[in-house]
Amino acid sequence: MDSAVTPGSDTMNLLVAGLPEMSRDILLAHAERVSIRPNLLLCDVDQPIEFAYFPLDCLISGTTVLAEGGIVEALTIGREGFAGLPLIFGAREGSMREVGQLKGDALRVPTAAFLDLYARLPVFRARVSRYADAVVKLLVQTLACNRFHRIEERCARWLLMTQDRVGADRLALTHEFIAQMLGTYRPTISLALQQMEDAGLIRPERGAVTILDREGLEALSCECYDVVQQRFEAYYRVLTGEG
Repeated sequence: MDSAVTPGSDTMNLLVAGLPEMSRDILLAHAERVSIRPNLLLCDVDQPIEFAYFPLDCLISGTTVLAEGGIVEALTIGREGFAGLPLIFGAREGSMREVGQLKGDALRVPTAAFLDLYARLPVFRARVSRYADAVVKLLVQTLACNRFHRIEERCARWLLMTQDRVGADRLALTHEFIAQMLGTYRPTISLALQQMEDAGLIRPERGAVTILDREGLEALSCECYDVVQQRFEAYYRVLTGEG
């Protein structure tokens, strides 16, 4: 159910929470809290972007859909950012299919209001732009990762990044969904997860994966996690006024 958001209420989204109080209150005055469920379509390719979504405790996937029906995740969006990035580049239509990944809530801001705030709030504009910079780094690094690194390394990287964005050890993800997001087959992911379980890194459950040893998972992951994380940490420092 949708609900209004009053200034000073739920600001778990890091981008929103990191704004100066006046800018944050102006944004929240245009926002409503909405529930996001898995596979809920928020925006599709070449379709009008009606809202920007700022996740609170949900995850949103930006995916590429091929003509034969294959789906590969390009971007995971959590409490660190927002869905609707093409808006800041002057586009009004989606460049990827954005759907709910993990259930939870998000702040939803109409496109017209988002663009108005982006134009007249310099701090908001600067921080959104820094988020866009981190996302570009993520996309470029993921392209190289998918080409050169083993599926175990890629899966470890993806689990770490998902945990970063949801802020919890237990991730409500099926083997089939992870395989789809990584552009591979379910048996391949099941084997990779089994190896991680044998090493004591994770505990797979029915419809979920719990991370037990984050340091071990980081050691298994390829270099791409650290490279991307450094860019996002620079972005986080900007949000907290340290960068």
